Amino acid sequence: MRLEQICQKLETLLSSRQGGEARVEASVDALCSIYGVERNEVAVFALDPGKDAFRFLWPAEMRRSGSIPFSADRSLLAATARERQGKVNNSFASTPHLFVFESFGREKAAPIQRIMSAPMLKGEELVGVIQVCRKGGDADAALKNFTEPELKALCTLANVVAKHL
Repeated sequence: MRLEQICQKLETLLSSRQGGEARVEASVDALCSIYGVERNEVAVFALDPGKDAFRFLWPAEMRRSGSIPFSADRSLLAATARERQGKVNNSFASTPHLFVFESFGREKAAPIQRIMSAPMLKGEELVGVIQVCRKGGDADAALKNFTEPELKALCTLANVVAKHL
C-alpha cells in the first residue's frame, strides 16, 4: 500500500473516533501495525506552549510523569521539535539521552536501541512529537534498523495525527 493510501486510511480512522484519548490510542495502534512494534514502543507528546514544554499523551501511564522542556539538552524529543524535522538513531542506547521513557513504570523496560522521532505539524504550527522505537537488550543486533523512507513516512503520518489532536 502506498503512503498516500495509508494516510487516507489513518485520516478516516481518526475522524471516526470521538475524543482525543481515543484518537491517540487509534494512532498508536496504527503505528504499531505499520512499523511492527509494540504499544510500549510508541510515544506521543503534546507541546504545552504556555509552559514551553512537552507532556506525554501516550503511553497513558506517563501522563502524570511531568514534562520535558522544549530546551532540554540530550533530548531527541526537544531537538526534533526545535529543528522541526524527523530524526532516526539506530544506535540510541549508546547515545547520551534522557531516560524518562525507559525508566518509568513498575517493571524495568528493555532499553531503546533504535528510534525515530517526527514533529507533528498542523500547517506551520508545532503541536507535538511522535516517537517510534525498538527496544531490546544490549544493542540487540536482531532488531531491525529504521530507514530513511520509514522516517519520511512517519513524518507524513505525524502530520495526519496532528490534525486530530
